[in-house]
Amino acid sequence: MNDAHLHLIVNHFPVVAPVLGLLVFITGYATRSAVIKRVACALFIFGAVAALAAGATGERAEEATEHLTGFSHELIHEHEEAAEVFIISSYILGFAAALGLWVNYKKYRLTALVNLIILVCAIVTIILSARAGTTGGEIRHTEIRGDSPEAISE
Repeated sequence: MNDAHLHLIVNHFPVVAPVLGLLVFITGYATRSAVIKRVACALFIFGAVAALAAGATGERAEEATEHLTGFSHELIHEHEEAAEVFIISSYILGFAAALGLWVNYKKYRLTALVNLIILVCAIVTIILSARAGTTGGEIRHTEIRGDSPEAISE
């Protein structure tokens, strides 16, 4: 297994974790369950840790593919830029979720405000993950690029 393969395995976790976390978080709101919201926070924290791994493997995957034919350096750079913003957003969400766990555990009055911050951060992170994921997919999947022969013929 090379670095590009490892990146392809790891990169899905930080994209999926905020989506699952948001669904669980909304379920926690709907059921008024602090325990379910804590589970969502754990998913957000997992996503932040996974983003760290995806970023590290992404750098090595770029080095492994930059000399190969068939890879667009422009597409790789675009993905790298989108991924960096997404990773920062994931870290912010992970920090907010850790704060949420602590505030929820201590039963501070700030719990509602922190939960709202987590909710907003999760939505922003999901939007940014879509951009990072799409630009990453465009590197090898010509069928999703706007300049592909399949897209132009339609």
